[in-house]
Amino acid sequence: MPADRPAAAPRFARLRATFLRFSEPPSARAEVAVWIALVLVAIGIRAYLAHLLPCVLWSKDAGSYVHSAVAWVEQGTWETDPRRGPVYSLLIAACLRLFGSFDSLMFVQHALGAAAVVAAMLVLRAIHGRAALIPFGLCSYAYAVYGLPIHLEHLLRNETLLFFFGTLAFVAWFCAIRRDSLAALCLSGFAAGCLMLTKNVFGPFPLLVIGGVLFFRREKIARAVLQASLFIVAFALPLIGDRALHALTLHTRPPEPQAGILLYGRTAQFTRLDGGIEPDIKRDIADEVRAYQRLPKLDNNIILKRTVVPHLRQILAAQGKTPADVNHLCMALAKEAIANQPVAYARQGLGDLVSLLFHVADENAAPDDSELRSVRRILAKAEDAEDAIRLPGTVDILDARIGTGSLRPYQHWLATAWLFRLWPVFFTTLLLPVFFFRARGEMRAWWFGAAGVWAFTLVLLCTVGRPMDRYMIAVAPIMFWTLSSAIIELWKIARRACMQPSTDC
Repeated sequence: MPADRPAAAPRFARLRATFLRFSEPPSARAEVAVWIALVLVAIGIRAYLAHLLPCVLWSKDAGSYVHSAVAWVEQGTWETDPRRGPVYSLLIAACLRLFGSFDSLMFVQHALGAAAVVAAMLVLRAIHGRAALIPFGLCSYAYAVYGLPIHLEHLLRNETLLFFFGTLAFVAWFCAIRRDSLAALCLSGFAAGCLMLTKNVFGPFPLLVIGGVLFFRREKIARAVLQASLFIVAFALPLIGDRALHALTLHTRPPEPQAGILLYGRTAQFTRLDGGIEPDIKRDIADEVRAYQRLPKLDNNIILKRTVVPHLRQILAAQGKTPADVNHLCMALAKEAIANQPVAYARQGLGDLVSLLFHVADENAAPDDSELRSVRRILAKAEDAEDAIRLPGTVDILDARIGTGSLRPYQHWLATAWLFRLWPVFFTTLLLPVFFFRARGEMRAWWFGAAGVWAFTLVLLCTVGRPMDRYMIAVAPIMFWTLSSAIIELWKIARRACMQPSTDC
């Protein structure tokens, strides 16, 4: 074996020389070429999906989003859905008013998604500079063709807004740090406010930004207070706008808070049926709870939409109670259920965490035949007012695609998103603390904000929500920045090692 070493030495020397040649700082012209290619890829893959499926894909929740928009277009009156909020319905209404069909929403969402992807790339470039152009380009390509946001952009769901506003909030905060920009900080606050109004999945973000500003700029406390105040005002503007819209429009439907209902959907199997609170109501729902407990695989949608919660709504409606009372009752039942079986609840949460870390956000999220058939059934059953505005050929498009394999080239393209193929959630969770501790100055606050929002998301999905791919969409840019930064740092380490004369690289 020692005799093999002299023969191997020239081979390692050639590899080292090749790596050093490719890792040399690129020219500005090369960077422009890379950026053009990345933008074309981000746009091209979305255009290709739109070519294959030139129609928006309806989800089971679509009706609750579009009802307000259709009523406004057809009747000139607005009433915000008390469960969904106004932001996504306003976007739908704008698309209907400007373009006359729901399918235009799909193109708008793809534009927002592509813009968010390119903005995240700009931040990655600013963090690591031009010298790491090759790993930057490879990681950015993977993000450009990452299937999760592209798939959700094609659906009539509000996740694209979560993706866009979440990215914008962090990108603007990054610009505020780098340029000491009040405008960028205000934009970050406004984006976070819009995100919260769409769906509150960035819970700690405002506090983390304000805390970072006040701590790292405490030597200039007057300016720090001004920046924090402007951020708060910008964050509050969407919420104030929602209140104004509510006051100026119809609101015949009472509020429908969901926190307690969602938590009970995750804990109904632990319901204490022998005593405790509301014994009369428990007797009414006992059979449904027991039937749910016997299922081989639990699905909280059964509780939320088919059995227990709809039954509770009927019971309380007969007593003259409101949807807020239903939410309050579900919260009380959920807390009692957790106290009744804390070990089982903890075990469930741990199982959800394992599922999140190792089985979520790493698949090629793409429309397939089963989803197209599901959309086909939704369209066939729907009899709501919004049907009149749907593109008449939608069902024909779906029928022409189902079972033909026409989506396979697109699915193969998605498979090249290599950065997200192996446990992206696990490695992001592992690496975020590393980048926080390595950061300096206000960039440490930025990475801490990313880690805080990431941790909040994981906890939320292990307690109230479920470990599903689409629930990770708002923190997808955090995943991209973290995984890409790890690859780029490894590239830099390898380059430094290869530059040492005594090292066999």
